Amino acid sequence: MVLPQSMVLVSPWIDLSLSHTPPHIQHYLASHSDYLSPQILEAWRDNITPNGKNPRDPSLSPFFDLSPIEMPQNGILIVYGTNEVMSPVINDWVKCIRKQPDGQAKVKVILGVDMPHDFALYLHDLPTSAYSKANRALLEISKFICQPSKV
Repeated sequence: MVLPQSMVLVSPWIDLSLSHTPPHIQHYLASHSDYLSPQILEAWRDNITPNGKNPRDPSLSPFFDLSPIEMPQNGILIVYGTNEVMSPVINDWVKCIRKQPDGQAKVKVILGVDMPHDFALYLHDLPTSAYSKANRALLEISKFICQPSKV
């Protein structure tokens, strides 16, 4: 199997069980800064999780087991906002990946301060004050994708 040379993850949903981040933090972020709520995520999870499959299964929630993750040659770019409901679990996941061999060198993060879920993908739907952050994130994503292979 040929691995991709690089990987871009924008606001990755890495814990379908929603069990890592305490509910009070999820609710705070949802009510103060993000358009996603735990209730929306629970409904989506219930619709996409195969019957009988545990949402904590690493094939659905890679947060719980890093072993199947193959590090691409050019690394992984993870883009997310500090104000999104999933930001605490993504923060912890990034720390775990960086502890893996090659993880520190091959994981790049674009953290959108005060930005919601998928901020880089909603460039034209964001307030003017957030537009430049989203635009910069898109530019960095394109540079990352277009970088020459390190092979």
